[in-house]
Amino acid sequence: MMWACKPCSTSDPASDTVKVDYSKFATGGENAEQKENAAPNPAKNDQIQEDAKSHAEADKLERESEQQRAEQARRRQEQEREQKRLEEVAEAKRKEEEDRRRLEEEQEQLRQQEQLRQQEEAQRQQEIEQAAQRELEEQERKRAEDQHAKDEHDAQQRVNAWLKKNSFSSVNAKKKNLMSSLYPLHCAVTQKDCAMVQLLIKFGADPKLANSSKQTPRQLAEKSNKKGSHDEVLAVLPSA
Repeated sequence: MMWACKPCSTSDPASDTVKVDYSKFATGGENAEQKENAAPNPAKNDQIQEDAKSHAEADKLERESEQQRAEQARRRQEQEREQKRLEEVAEAKRKEEEDRRRLEEEQEQLRQQEQLRQQEEAQRQQEIEQAAQRELEEQERKRAEDQHAKDEHDAQQRVNAWLKKNSFSSVNAKKKNLMSSLYPLHCAVTQKDCAMVQLLIKFGADPKLANSSKQTPRQLAEKSNKKGSHDEVLAVLPSA
């Protein structure tokens, strides 16, 4: 069957109009009602639930991760605080040890200085005592020398006086008397003057000189010794 295309009729603006049903575009109208009355879609609901569950899991994981990060941060802070505390304790101990060593060194220096001071003081005291002892010894020596010189002088004066009294010019001078002769030692032996015998010998009298009887002073004392009368004289006369 063949269709013949009718020629397009001429458009009439007055009669050719398009009618629009605006009720079909209303938002709360038929479409909303149709959606409410539409039958539920199980697959879509499952997807929604799955998505919600995934979001919940993701939120949970995010919270757990955040908590872990917070816990790790807290632990790091605690570790840092503990490390800092340990470092402070170690530093305090180091300073305390340094202070203790410094104090011990200072005390040792003070002890050594005190020991040195005591040694120096002891040395000075010893030097003072030694100087005082030397001075005393010097004084004693001088006193002894003075006493010895005085004793020597007195002894010499005593000998001189005795020589003069007995008419001798010196300790070895020979004195003649008529047919006899003698020396000062012979005279002292005759007088039994033990002290003068010692002094005469001290000042150089020769005990070997013989008198006119060919007797030495000792021989004369031995001959004259009666009942020990000349024992003391013989004790100071040298042996022949």
